[in-house]
Amino acid sequence: MWEMILIQDALINEIHDGNCVAFVGAGFSATVIPPWGELLSKLATQSEVATDIENHVASLVHKGSAHAFDEAAQVLEDHLGRATFLDQLAFLLTQRDEDAMSQRLTHLRGIPFRSILTTNFDTLLPGSTPGPEAYRSALRPDAFRWWETRYWGDAKGAVTLKLHGDVAKREIVLTRRDYRRQLYSDPAYITFLRTMIATTTVLYMGFSFEDAYLNELRSEILALLDQGDESTPVAYAIVNDVPSDTQSHFRKHEGIEILSYDT
Repeated sequence: MWEMILIQDALINEIHDGNCVAFVGAGFSATVIPPWGELLSKLATQSEVATDIENHVASLVHKGSAHAFDEAAQVLEDHLGRATFLDQLAFLLTQRDEDAMSQRLTHLRGIPFRSILTTNFDTLLPGSTPGPEAYRSALRPDAFRWWETRYWGDAKGAVTLKLHGDVAKREIVLTRRDYRRQLYSDPAYITFLRTMIATTTVLYMGFSFEDAYLNELRSEILALLDQGDESTPVAYAIVNDVPSDTQSHFRKHEGIEILSYDT
C-alpha cells in the first residue's frame, strides 16, 4: 500500500490563487520511460558503436551522476552524429505503453497550475519549447481562474513548457554541449527561470535536484529573498521515502517543504 500524502492548506491556496507552477522531472514518467542510465546504455548497445566507446559509456553510466550522464550522451553524439543520435533516441523513447500514464497525466492536467514546466523531452506531455512566445504564455497566462474548463476531464490543462526541448522536433538538451549552449548562448532562458522561481510557488514532481544549474539558480533566489528558518516555503516537492531529518534540512536550508510518501 502507498501512504497518502497530506497536502498542506498553504499549497492548496497557492494553487487556487494561480500562483503555483508544476515542475515535472524524469521521475514523473519513470513507469514507462527508462531512467537516463538505462536509456544511454541501450543507445550505446543498439547503435552498434565501437566496443571501446560502448565500454566507455558503460563506465560513465555506472558512476550514476548527472555530470557523467551528460558526458556519456556527448560521447554517443560525437560518434553517431547529431541526426542519428536523435533518431535513435526518439525511437527508444516511443517504445512504451502510454496507457500506463493516462491517469497520471489526467490528474496533472486537472490541477489548476499557473503553468507546467518540464525537463522531460519525451512526447508524453505535449508542450512548447523555449522561446519568447512560450515564455510569455507561461509567465502571463490568459485570465487564470481555477474553475476554467481547460482543467476539466480530458482537457488540455495548464500551459506547458518543455525546458529541455522535444525529441519529436529533434530539439533536445542532453549532451554537455547542449547544456552549455542553452545556459550561455541564450540569456533569456535563465532570465525566464529566475523570474519563475522567484515569483511563484513551485511544486516539484519526479524531480531529483541533480541538475547543477537549477540548484545554483535556486540558491541564488534563496539569497535574493533572504530565505530563513521561519520563512514561508518557496517551493514544495513530492518525493518518496524521505527521512524526517532530510525533510527538516530541505525546509530549513532549501526553502522546500517535502511532501513525502511511504512506499
